[in-house]
Parts: sequence; C-alpha cells; structure tokens
Amino acid sequence: MCVPGVRGPSVVSQHVLNPSTGTASTLRGLRGTRVFDISAASRDIAYAATGRGLYETKNAGATWTQILGMPVLALTLDPSAPGTLYVAAGAEDLLVRTTNDGATWCGMGPLPFIDVLALLLDPRVPGTLYASGNVPSGYRGEVTDNALLKSMDGGVSWSRTGFLSTGNATADDYASGGESFYAMPMALDFATTSGVYAGFGFEDAGAQGDILITADGGATWHHGESEDIAIDDVDAVASQPRVAYAAIGDGGVERTTDEGASWTLTNGPGHCDTFNGCPVTLSVAVDPAAKGTVFAGTDSQGLFKTTNRGSSWTRLNVGMSSEVVILAVDPTGSSLFASSGNGLFALPLGRS
Repeated sequence: MCVPGVRGPSVVSQHVLNPSTGTASTLRGLRGTRVFDISAASRDIAYAATGRGLYETKNAGATWTQILGMPVLALTLDPSAPGTLYVAAGAEDLLVRTTNDGATWCGMGPLPFIDVLALLLDPRVPGTLYASGNVPSGYRGEVTDNALLKSMDGGVSWSRTGFLSTGNATADDYASGGESFYAMPMALDFATTSGVYAGFGFEDAGAQGDILITADGGATWHHGESEDIAIDDVDAVASQPRVAYAAIGDGGVERTTDEGASWTLTNGPGHCDTFNGCPVTLSVAVDPAAKGTVFAGTDSQGLFKTTNRGSSWTRLNVGMSSEVVILAVDPTGSSLFASSGNGLFALPLGRS
C-alpha cells in the first residue's frame, strides 16, 4: 500500500565558526535530534534518519526538511535511480520505499528484527538489498539470534544469507548464543560483482566482533583479520575497488588493500594517554575523489582526517562535540556530513 508523503517545515542550519581558520563555512542543523544514519546522494542532496523522522537537504545542509514523520533507524539509496530510497521506519521496523523523493511512500512489509542496524542496496544487481539486525525468538521476544538478510526483489521477500553460519565463519567462533549485536555495518566490495563487507560487535562481549567478506552475494563468508575486535563501521568506494577501511571498537582504523585478505592497523586517529586510553573510533568515511583520504569520528576526541591512508591523522576542529557518531561523503567527494552530539554538520570539501 502506498500513501502520500507529508513535508514538514524546513529547519534552517547555522554557520559555525572554525576556530582553526576563522571561517564559517561549516553548517550545523537538526540540533537536539538523534541521528541514526546518513546517506548522501550528491554534493547538495543528503538524507538523515533520525528519531523524529527522515530529513532531506537539497542545498548541502543549509536547510533540512522532514519528508517522513516517523522514527527512522536506517536508510539506503539507489544511486542509479535518483529519488529512490528504502528506510526502516516506525516501532515495528517497517521497510518503506519511495521512488519520487518522498512524494509517496510504499510499505514493503515488516523486517524480522527488533532493531534494524543497517540497510544496504547493491546497484550492481537490480533489486538486491541487504538488512542486518537482531532477531528475537518467536519474531517479537527475547533476542536469541542475529542475521544478515538478503532480498532479490526490492524488499518484497527476504532470506537469510550464510552470514555466521556457512564456510569457515560460524557463530560458535564468537559467542555461545543469546548475545545481541550493537553494530552490523555493511559496505560493498567493489572488486567483485556481488561482494560485501559486513562487520559486527557484540553488546555483552566487550570489544568482541569481526569483519566478514563475501564474494558471492552472501552465500559464503570468510574472516577478515580483525577477528575478536568489534567493528563499529566499514566503508569502501568504487574508485578504489580493492580498498576498505574499518572503525574498530577498541580504538583505531584498519585498512585493507587486498579485498579483506589482510588488514593493517593505521596510526590513530586520536591521542592515547595512561589515564583515558585511546578514543573509540565510531565511524569512518572514504573520500571517493582523493585516494588515501579518509575521515574518522571518535567517541571522545571529535573528527579526524588522513590524506596518507592513515599514516597520520589531523583533527578537524570545526565546532563539533567530542563524539562523532555517523559520517557520509557524497559520491563526488564535495561534501562531508557528520552527526555529532551537538547537531548534524555539513562540511564542504572544496570541490564543485
């Protein structure tokens, strides 16, 4: 069933002074709203999944307009069809889709999760979607399972992938069962026609987790070399097909240059000390227009940037709070969107 969309009033963002440069090119909007996910379609157009609904900007963050008035936990865009996006919305984790930029929304049915952690559309195979989350016993009850599901018909029907159950990657490698995930980020592996990176971290197992890779659309998976380390985020871009970066739960960013066969811990980001240890890296975003340039958000020291594949990191003092949870760079590498404790920020990257 499809229903008309309702556009709310636009929220005007504020210019924020950058203490390092004295300029005010950064924009801050949606203050006081928890942001769960961000996806950028172009330099100017991006979407933010929040506890108050789905918001869209068409002017690189100058204003944000509500286009769906229910809580949204995750979203994914179709880069081959502008204005088409899928979102996990509402208390029942409904999957809804728009093909006209929110003018109408069509319900695709509920997802079998008590909390959706991520959605991913694969434009290389039409109709292919992935969804991750915690699955309760009896559909709505105590968490007893975790799953990464796949749809091949645009979200109408779903089936389990072999994630944590086939090949040499099994659930027994990590936990005895009954533990829920707090993160299950996904990214496309562009070196293959149907490859996916999927990381995870357990809520009740400290920094335990891993990153797994499939080259066959989820039928089989193999370990990355991040075993026993929680993965908070993972990102890869088509312009660097064998490269991916992962934000790890006990601090730092790992890099692979061989499709996940091996991973190297980069130098940072952030400063470690005896009393506070190292900051936890919560988010990572690869710049598609500049090889070696990556952004990372931490839980206590803010936003960082590297231009040399992680050999060194520079803190970007752009008015954000110390916690930077979600990052997204648009496909042209012109805009960076970042969710911090004091708002949703939009940073121009100096490209047009």
